[in-house]
Amino acid sequence: MQRLITNKAIDKMDATELAHNSCYTIKGHARYRDHERDIDAVCLAMELYTYYCDEDFDNNYDEDFDCWLDYYTQYPLDSLEGLLASFYTQVCATADLHEKLKTYEDLEEQRKLLKLPFTVGNTLYYPDNEYYFDVLPVMITEISIGELNTLQFIGCSFDGNGDPKIELEFNEDVFDKTVFINREDAENRLKEIMNPTESGYCKDK
Repeated sequence: MQRLITNKAIDKMDATELAHNSCYTIKGHARYRDHERDIDAVCLAMELYTYYCDEDFDNNYDEDFDCWLDYYTQYPLDSLEGLLASFYTQVCATADLHEKLKTYEDLEEQRKLLKLPFTVGNTLYYPDNEYYFDVLPVMITEISIGELNTLQFIGCSFDGNGDPKIELEFNEDVFDKTVFINREDAENRLKEIMNPTESGYCKDK
């Protein structure tokens, strides 16, 4: 998947890249940038309120600025004060999301991002043809990293009283073979196993 976050200089970004990278953070402070400026979000908000709303701010950070801005967030968006307050909050939120997405994209490039097909507590379906001859719901109870960095799953099937019936241990290679995400697929496989002549299923496969 193509990255959305880039470290390119602003004059090297196209319009789409700039849209995804116009808000970012430095040392926890939200910033906004375009082809004309690169500015702290608080300073930008003060500048806009001064220009459009005749508000008077010092050049330094106002410790009460966020509290002051909360007042303007109560204004409707069809007012200039409310629109600017909404713009400022969106810049701050987008800057936080930008940094979070950058972390995930960096991990993905480094092959350190683990993508699970499901998680602990999810249910898979096991077509059992040895003991119960039925499709058993199997709740995933544990996920670990096995040899050769393969994902290992442990699941448990419970009876009507909530007591463990059987425990299964398997890896991701058996999905849609001996363990299924969809119950219907598990039921079809059980029919194939139980009626190999009718289904054409071969145990040598």
